[in-house]
Amino acid sequence: MMDERAVRDAMTCLHASDDLYERVMAEVSGAGGAGRAPRRRGRAVPLGLAIALALGAALATSGVAYAALSGVFAAQVWGDHGLGETVAWSSGAEGAPATWTQSFGGVDPETLPATVTDCVRAVDVSAEGNGYTLAIHEMVIDENGGGAVTFTLSNPAGVVLREVPETGQLMCDGTDERSIDAIQMRDGADRVTFDYRTVFDRASRTDTSIDGVLYFTAFGTAADLSGQLIWTLNWHEGDAEGGDKEHPADIVNHEATTQPASVGPVIEAVAARDGSGAEAWLSPLTLRFQIPGAGDSGDKEFVPSYVAFTMADGSERVVWDGSAGIMNHYHANLSEDGSITYALSQYLPVEEVQSLTVRGRMGVGESQAFVLTVQP
Repeated sequence: MMDERAVRDAMTCLHASDDLYERVMAEVSGAGGAGRAPRRRGRAVPLGLAIALALGAALATSGVAYAALSGVFAAQVWGDHGLGETVAWSSGAEGAPATWTQSFGGVDPETLPATVTDCVRAVDVSAEGNGYTLAIHEMVIDENGGGAVTFTLSNPAGVVLREVPETGQLMCDGTDERSIDAIQMRDGADRVTFDYRTVFDRASRTDTSIDGVLYFTAFGTAADLSGQLIWTLNWHEGDAEGGDKEHPADIVNHEATTQPASVGPVIEAVAARDGSGAEAWLSPLTLRFQIPGAGDSGDKEFVPSYVAFTMADGSERVVWDGSAGIMNHYHANLSEDGSITYALSQYLPVEEVQSLTVRGRMGVGESQAFVLTVQP
């Protein structure tokens, strides 16, 4: 297995989290970093496992408003974010692949089944803070508790973001008071917590606004949610540099919160099983699976080395291959029950999936392989 240092080096280019950025994020409402929400049920995937798993008004007045899937929404959620079909970066870490790739999958809205399009709904809530406006537009969520939300971040004085040179991806710049520290998502009653990844669309960027997508997975499933969701803008005042344990950095944290929005309908997840008790649940947005005997700590952690779908035409769609450096997901989380959920970076036509292959280790044990067949 790769050591912790190799893991961190391999992921640095993709997540771009230097020590300062981690400190700033940790100060913001207890968050651990960009894409890391405060967690009460479940926990963040440990760094070693993370690399193995890897990176309104209408509602208030007229109830839930469901939206037909637009080409703009599909292009944002299942597009390439202005980065190209595949992003590649070098790790240079000993024991890790020299190059990592992440691919994105566009989709034609006209080919999407009603089971997907009927579950896209208008949200239309917003929050304002530090000169910024966060406007949440549309959302889709599945039974696994994962999904995607489209948004626009704007500021008449200019939107300040940080670019990751190796990949061209954009991030909130927590080192600059003119920026925001994070965009976060929460359950309205804090019944569950989320892991998420905010991806800005380079192609939409202007001096004063930018569009983006927040991909999320719950530590739990959609059935565990309270039924209400909120989003927040987080920022700070003061100097984030120069602090230590005895003399913390002199900063004041702030948060602006949207109005609550209801969850609405969810995309059904299709089950896959094998004869050993391994189970998986597939949707166009996420993959959730559970290996028998797996837990969320120590020798009970199942650490995947390879995860891929076999399609009806015999082709493979790889979600994660730690040996080949393939990471076709935005992030993954490990829940208390030992289940692992991936936020997929490519649209998955579930109706074309025949089986799921998962290989990995339970703790430091021997490698295991599971082939789960989609259930009719």
